[in-house]
Amino acid sequence: MKTRLFFLCAVLLLAACGSKRPPDPAAWNPYTADPPRDENFHGGPGEALKKYDANKDGTLTLQELTAGLHAEFSLADTGKNGCLPPDQVAAINQARIEADQSTATPLQDWNQDGCVSFQEFAATPAALFDDLDRNHDGKITPPEFDQASGRGGRGGRGEQGRGPEDGRGRGGRSGGPR
Repeated sequence: MKTRLFFLCAVLLLAACGSKRPPDPAAWNPYTADPPRDENFHGGPGEALKKYDANKDGTLTLQELTAGLHAEFSLADTGKNGCLPPDQVAAINQARIEADQSTATPLQDWNQDGCVSFQEFAATPAALFDDLDRNHDGKITPPEFDQASGRGGRGGRGEQGRGPEDGRGRGGRSGGPR
């Protein structure tokens, strides 16, 4: 009796250890043969700023960016009070998502005062400008745009922030466009 019980337990134990589930074909595999996807399918990070190049010379200056952002904000500010209300912000964000899909940068009411000011409206483009202006001369040149999109230059992200020697610290351009 003990032998049969022992034999039955051994068979069940071996059966439990020997079963192997087939791998889930939908599981993520880091060793896939597929090439990595192109994250620059909308032209890269600088493409969003090129529309502000007023004279279309391929170089975007901080003055062009600021003027373009002011004009864009002025068009959106239908109440002409320097404030975009939540319903208007929602409409702008929806339009941005429809146009840019996953690369859209929604407007945010960062200080949660019930409206988006010009500073909040311009925050993302100003930060992007600051990041892409590799040599910190107040303009993004065609080589800097190319480097940002991965089409030229030495690659990489360049310097991170600014040194204290130019008086701006790591925060960049003292708040961006005004």
